[in-house]
Amino acid sequence: MKFSSYVFEKLHLILLYSLFLIFFALFLFLSDSSFAFIMVMLSSGVLLGIISLYISYNKYKKRIEDLKKTISKMDDKYLIGEVISPPSDLISYEYYLLMKEISSSAISVIKEKEKESKNYRDYIENWVHEIKTPLSALSLILDNGGDKSKLKREIKNAENITETVLSLSRLDNIHQDKNIKRTDLRSMAMEAVRDEMVLLIAKNNRIEIKGEGEAYTDHILLTSILRQLLVNASKYAPSSLLTFSLSDNYLALSDNGPGIPKNEINRVTEKGYVGEKWRDRNGSGMGLYIVKEISRSLSINFSIESEEGKGTNFVFRFSNSNLTEM
Repeated sequence: MKFSSYVFEKLHLILLYSLFLIFFALFLFLSDSSFAFIMVMLSSGVLLGIISLYISYNKYKKRIEDLKKTISKMDDKYLIGEVISPPSDLISYEYYLLMKEISSSAISVIKEKEKESKNYRDYIENWVHEIKTPLSALSLILDNGGDKSKLKREIKNAENITETVLSLSRLDNIHQDKNIKRTDLRSMAMEAVRDEMVLLIAKNNRIEIKGEGEAYTDHILLTSILRQLLVNASKYAPSSLLTFSLSDNYLALSDNGPGIPKNEINRVTEKGYVGEKWRDRNGSGMGLYIVKEISRSLSINFSIESEEGKGTNFVFRFSNSNLTEM
């Protein structure tokens, strides 16, 4: 900032100081002080004001220059609030505190993004490892004559694994892709079953659909999470009966499989979590996390009820207000 600009910035203070000098001179005049004395005092006051203004400007200029030098040497400029020294004047100190708060907030956001990026890279590496299983199986099946039903099953496995990673990548923008409308829950459940029928037959899962119901939701997104639950059931609850229970604003999918241990039931929807007894199987631990996140985006109350050895019930409760025409 040029000195002229600084003077203009401080113009209100200069005017107040000038008024003070005028009143001071008037006081001296009324006190019968000599003209020479009054002029000396006024000149001293003006000179003192100019010197104070210039010292203040140089102090300000040096602080700005030091700050610019510090920033120019930094790779991560958002850290500036962590390295600058606190100023002595009160107003600048308040700005300093605000800068530190902004800097701390930026650091937290960047750390979170770095963590998310690392988790995503880890997941992609795991996905590459996981998809090798159906690809290796396809190669083996083809080498042994190419059983059509087995080929379909492994292709479906590969498709579902790929769909999971695509769903994960879309989570950040899912609110932009929603298409909420009145949806028939039974037709949605039947569609999900048809899509995963190859896997369900291969794992001897039986399907039962009870009741009818409607809800305002996104047909494609909800069908995708129902498919994810069916894929999980074929993997973790083979040979079990899978039952859809439907009514307005309510959908549940239950199985009579091994269930979820009590100490894990609150963790199975965490990103990347795989239950202890399933860690020897290929699994990303992302399926139920994606189900939870899509449900949250669609304002669906998603919950899990389970008892070890007695099966699991996945429950979706839709808001009553969803049945109001949009």
